[in-house]
Amino acid sequence: MVNPLTCLWGPPGTGKTYTIVQIIKQLQASNEVGRILVTAPTYNAVDNVMRRFMAETQSKEATTLRISTDVRKVAEDLRKYTCDAMLGKELHTNYSAMNKARDQIQKCRLIFTTCIGAGLGLL
Repeated sequence: MVNPLTCLWGPPGTGKTYTIVQIIKQLQASNEVGRILVTAPTYNAVDNVMRRFMAETQSKEATTLRISTDVRKVAEDLRKYTCDAMLGKELHTNYSAMNKARDQIQKCRLIFTTCIGAGLGLL
């Protein structure tokens, strides 16, 4: 991909999740991209893309991360990929945990979050 930013928008059932997963896989295969940020307006949309990506690639990489403003809203099967789970602390109540989270995030090559989560100041 030539553009550093790609936006995909469309009504339900038009193949957005499939297309996003294929784009991620191609970007990772090219090894030309350092880090990938996947955002969507809702927790459900982010979780759907992440779940599909993890299933298709069978990824268990420690370099894949789910950032959330409220970890309780993240699908249960994906919570283990959140900063909160990796650090064992709730980020929004612990300032030192947020600093550790920033360090962890810098190591991640693939980050999934909502649009609001992208604005938390952790990226």
